[in-house]
Amino acid sequence: MDLTAADVMGSRWHRTAVLGGQPENIGDRYELAEAVVAGRDRAQLIQLPTTSLMDTADATAVAFSPDGTLLATGTQDGPVNLWDVRTGRRQRILTDRTNLVSSVAFSPDGTIIAAAAGDHTVRLWDTTTGEPLSPLTGHTGPVRSVEFSPGRATIASGSNDGTVRLWDADTGRHLRALTGNHTSWMSSVAFSPDGVTIAAAAGDHTVRLWDTTTGEPLRTLKGHLSTVWSVRFSPDGSIIASGSNDGTVRLWEATTGQLRYALTSSRTGSVRSVAFSPDGATIAAAGRHTVELWDTTTGKSLRTLKGHLSTVWSVRFSPDGSIIASGSNDGTVRLWDADTGTLIATLLGPTKDAWVVFVPDSSYKLGGTAGDSFQWKIKNVRFEMGELDPYDPAIRRLPDDAPLPLPANWQPVTPRIAPPGPRPPQPPSNTPRHGPFHRR
Repeated sequence: MDLTAADVMGSRWHRTAVLGGQPENIGDRYELAEAVVAGRDRAQLIQLPTTSLMDTADATAVAFSPDGTLLATGTQDGPVNLWDVRTGRRQRILTDRTNLVSSVAFSPDGTIIAAAAGDHTVRLWDTTTGEPLSPLTGHTGPVRSVEFSPGRATIASGSNDGTVRLWDADTGRHLRALTGNHTSWMSSVAFSPDGVTIAAAAGDHTVRLWDTTTGEPLRTLKGHLSTVWSVRFSPDGSIIASGSNDGTVRLWEATTGQLRYALTSSRTGSVRSVAFSPDGATIAAAGRHTVELWDTTTGKSLRTLKGHLSTVWSVRFSPDGSIIASGSNDGTVRLWDADTGTLIATLLGPTKDAWVVFVPDSSYKLGGTAGDSFQWKIKNVRFEMGELDPYDPAIRRLPDDAPLPLPANWQPVTPRIAPPGPRPPQPPSNTPRHGPFHRR
């Protein structure tokens, strides 16, 4: 379809707005509109009144629900967003006076969501209702990481105070504090699949392992040259992966602590997050603007996921292994096809009243007041949401319940909850009961 001067003059494009102190030129708008229709210069999203995605809240954490139908995302300014994976629609915002959420986790049965918060607490919500539950208190510094044990008996949290704390998931009681180097922080925690061992990534360049039942230290993995940001066990428990500020992902034998591979890439830079695929064959590493995938058997780089505009802080595979989610300082959460590396959708939830989903074919969804907050930007000219729709069939608003172009093999999975496994000894009865299942 060709645009005529009459089309432009009669549309909302024909108005004066100031960009960089200079009035828009109607001729330039006409040329840009033609370029969009011809597919030569696709529109890109910005948030007003700024001119960059960099001013949206950092997407600092991502986690799939055990069945893979929900995605929880944490943000630098506190709220946890809960998204429907099939449609990309934001279902709700979980708030409880939180700030700086750096990690989110679902309980193995999917009924509880936990968030590591900058106010020294672990915040908890009922997944179904969104109601806040009693927080876990005891850390003396910002909490950087939170995980449920595979059997759901225990919650672990790692903090800037140099401790990993274990909590009873049924009562909220504080069970014990595992200490390493008190001059360092604990940036990431992970349970082994059998729940017997817990690993913590530390700011002193190490990964520390403890026995969850006795609290005794098992070993310290040394070799990184800078802060270790992330640690994960492989699904079968045989490998521990650690990602560091030194730009490497190290794969260790879980039983011996021997180094298997040191994976290095110039693309990711500092590695902020690592994740295993459900079959353990692939590991993803998030870093500088990208997510890189490696084969865990050969150490060979498989592909790089490109599209983020700033550091990627968190990465996770969906439970069925078909989707990769990544959260970045650019304010976006992106969903990728794990097999092809193709971008599926970009999610933004900048305020409690607005959410947006963008699909690479230029279709989009708007929720709440997002239509008042976002505009298309082509070069330095802005177009309101919906303004280009009549002129380019590809740029169209989708119904909220329209499915995303997920991989053909995507499917929900039935959560497999491990036996409760070892439970740390209960503290004396006068220990405060925080009760994560107690609604306040």
